[in-house]
Amino acid sequence: MLDNFYLLKEVSSLLQKEINGYLIKDIFTQEKDKLVFHLSNNFSDKFLEFSCSDKLPFLIFKEDYKKAKRNVLSLMPGLYELKITGIYIFNNDRIVQFSLTGGIDLYFVFFRLKNNLLVVTDGKIIDTFRNKKELIGRTLNEFVARKEEHIRKKYGNIKEYFRSECRTFGDLPMKEFLFLKNLKGTEECSSEIKISLDKYINEYEKKLLKPDYILYSDGKNLYTALARFEHLSDCEAKVYNNINDMIQAYLKMFYSIHSGEDLRKSVINSKENQLKAAEKKYNSLVKQLETAGNADLLKTYGDLILSNLHIAKKGDDKITIDGDAENEIAIILKRELSPAGNAASYYEKYKRLKNSIELLKEKIEVQKNIIVLLKKEIEELKSNQDLKVYKMKEKELTKEDETSRFRKFRLNDKFEVWVGKDSASNDMLTVRYSAQNDLWFHIRGASGSHTVLKISDKKNPPEKKIIETAASIAAYYSKARNASSVPVAYCERKYVKKKKGFKEGSVIMEREKVLFVKPGLPENII
Repeated sequence: MLDNFYLLKEVSSLLQKEINGYLIKDIFTQEKDKLVFHLSNNFSDKFLEFSCSDKLPFLIFKEDYKKAKRNVLSLMPGLYELKITGIYIFNNDRIVQFSLTGGIDLYFVFFRLKNNLLVVTDGKIIDTFRNKKELIGRTLNEFVARKEEHIRKKYGNIKEYFRSECRTFGDLPMKEFLFLKNLKGTEECSSEIKISLDKYINEYEKKLLKPDYILYSDGKNLYTALARFEHLSDCEAKVYNNINDMIQAYLKMFYSIHSGEDLRKSVINSKENQLKAAEKKYNSLVKQLETAGNADLLKTYGDLILSNLHIAKKGDDKITIDGDAENEIAIILKRELSPAGNAASYYEKYKRLKNSIELLKEKIEVQKNIIVLLKKEIEELKSNQDLKVYKMKEKELTKEDETSRFRKFRLNDKFEVWVGKDSASNDMLTVRYSAQNDLWFHIRGASGSHTVLKISDKKNPPEKKIIETAASIAAYYSKARNASSVPVAYCERKYVKKKKGFKEGSVIMEREKVLFVKPGLPENII
């Protein structure tokens, strides 16, 4: 990480050379957990960027910085025009101190879960970047005094010894020692190993007097180092002129790696959600098929009601056939219907379910294929690291997500009907997701959804029956749904105009034709 003590020591040393003597012109934040100082002297402007994010804390300077026009908050105006008079490591800890004119000091604190900027005068905290209510008024010593870990120096193994004696080094020097000695670190820390380790530590500290600025990368992980490490020899290594350049390179690569990883996770997660939805739909269709398989029972109920009209009357909620308690059949009735009406209702359900069996079988087969393809696609994505593939999939998913805002009906192999669900999706369907030769429908004299009959081949126009079905769908998704016959206007999409100033969902039609249809839906809903 970028809050290692020795890295911060190099940062403070470089900042002392680069920005000491500069005046503070502005302090602002435009990203969460980030603070930017605009600094200036008679010759140039520089920008100091501080991140107190626990995930990625850092302190760097830049020659230029683009300040946003919106969502920017200027902070700590009392520090403006104060000059930086010195930059140091404070208390031999992970704190970078800026001394300013006017007896004010800034403390950039890099303690895990306590990362912050403190403004201090006379030993008291007078302002902070985060946790103002909790910290303002407290003394600096109260904040920076950390509880020392009382580690019993068992020296039971090598790792324990190294971390107790050299905790400010971080893990890379320890891994290097283990690599060089072909050790795991769990071995007992014998006197011989202690001597060897103490010698290694002394040599490493000498290297830090004249550090290199090296960034190691294995494609997934990044490692900052101030000396070369043989255990990272398989990684790509880049050497930089100074600590600031190395940190900026680290940040650029970090954001690139993690944005790619976030994209990968997002795409795979979306595909897995699609798989769950497909499996849920499959299970629902199977249950519907099981119910449809019992269609003959509904016909039997209808027959029994008709043959027993003498024992039923309108207002009954059930009829019981046969007096034998073990074999009697109880048939549920609708109170508002006559016995003959209830029989007709059961016959209608029987007919509807019987007709749907083949369609349900087709839909189940389609869902099986979708599930197989999705599982295969997810496996391929998980084994693919090419960001281009994920960016392409993200575009496909975005388009799919948008069109999911429409109701869709497949009328046959050639024609589909898409219907908006609200004013926003009506506009989207009409303006962005319909072609010039598609047919556009809307109920006459009432409010309703924009409805589009998708035409893939203008040389093969839809039959009258297809147009009537699309009109019936448009009528169904209107306030005239319960009417027996309603007028529906339609025309080619190119004759539908949305003029400037029209409210959402409002358009005008030209060259329209009118059909009178009964509102209704086809059975094969997608």
